[in-house]
Amino acid sequence: MTGLLSSIGGQFSKSLILGTMLPTILFVALSQSILVYMLPSEWINYLPFQNWDVQWQVVLVLFLIVILSGILHNLNSAIIRLYEGYPWKQSKLGDWCIQAQRRELQVLKAREEVLRQVQLAIGNDKDDLYQEANREFTEIGRKRNGNFPNDESLILPTRLGNAFRSFEYYPDHQYKMDAVMLWRRLVAVMSKEYGEAINNDKAYFDFTLNCSFLSYLLSVGILGAFLSHAYSFATKPLIILWIGTSIFFFIIGYWFYVIATGRAKEYGDAVKGAFDLYRGDLLKQFGYSLQPQTRQSERVVWGKISRQMIFGDGVKGARIEYTEVSEDYPVVQTEPQEVRVEIARGVQLTSNTRIVKHFIKIKNVDAYKVDGTHMPRDISTLTVQDYLSDEFSYEWDSAMVLKKDIQGQNVQAQVHVEGTNPFTFHLGNLPYEEEVVLEYNAARVNGIAQVGE
Repeated sequence: MTGLLSSIGGQFSKSLILGTMLPTILFVALSQSILVYMLPSEWINYLPFQNWDVQWQVVLVLFLIVILSGILHNLNSAIIRLYEGYPWKQSKLGDWCIQAQRRELQVLKAREEVLRQVQLAIGNDKDDLYQEANREFTEIGRKRNGNFPNDESLILPTRLGNAFRSFEYYPDHQYKMDAVMLWRRLVAVMSKEYGEAINNDKAYFDFTLNCSFLSYLLSVGILGAFLSHAYSFATKPLIILWIGTSIFFFIIGYWFYVIATGRAKEYGDAVKGAFDLYRGDLLKQFGYSLQPQTRQSERVVWGKISRQMIFGDGVKGARIEYTEVSEDYPVVQTEPQEVRVEIARGVQLTSNTRIVKHFIKIKNVDAYKVDGTHMPRDISTLTVQDYLSDEFSYEWDSAMVLKKDIQGQNVQAQVHVEGTNPFTFHLGNLPYEEEVVLEYNAARVNGIAQVGE
């Protein structure tokens, strides 16, 4: 998911000063003051620039700051990945950290479920205990959604990594949008003000993360210098000073890491908001006139757009069209052609809230006249095409037809079905002034079926 991070950093041009150059200046200043103060004098005499004029020493420091800032800026994604735990998540330490993070998420989910059951048991939302449980439930939900991805399989070893995973997979979880593929396009339709807000949040995050990284680097550098030349620091006060300074900067590094984790959540909230607020504008910019009316239908649309962008056409052509299906359904086809029929349709909810029964009634009302003589026509072959919205799928082997047999008795028979959507139902023959009723079940893909949806 680092493509999302690099795209964000590349698209918004926040000043390099706050995010990268300021931490570098602090790092160079601390390194110079601390190391020069703590290093033995004979070490310092070996440094060639000690004999330079002051102005050239200033030029050298500024040159180092520029170079280090550029390196730090270009390593931004790599540093973030290091802090997220990608390079070491397969190690024993990484596995232990992942299990610890996963247990924390499971505890939050268990508390959420307990509070949900408490609210259901109380029932009365005016009750003080119900409201207290609801407040705690909301707080836990906010913590879970901000600190962890929705899927436990996506857990990373560190809190920072899981905070990033939370917003990296938010567009897919909410809308089935591929965040990495769509982010650069979303930036193009975003308002300038909102883009600047995201840029600011990213700069504040970069500042704290780079301060943490450089503090750790300084801590390790001080400890390394001490261990490699311990003979030069034989006195106990100097040993305590060097080791204590190293520990101090390590603690500072962790302190900045904790702050960076909080900044990552704020930055993530801004990225989530961008998808919430501007996905409709992006859909129009793509040229689609589709206007999804439900969350599920919107997920289907964005899922198809994402797959179209990643994989191109499917085996049957484009995965999604720019406009809604324009043909009115159901479509009745007869043999002989153009036999006049009357059509009625309706739905019926079942005890299973995921299933909706669809009914289509067709009556042959054709009256063909030859030289003024009434010549009614029978339908020898009757087929019906029907289209299901994206929220529903056809329930296999559920299509039945109710019609009269040769004795005039109503009988029900299985219907042969073809196609994937629209579906084609083969109903056989239909004599003049007789009717058939096609019945089939549609299963809601996700959620509970409701009348009017």
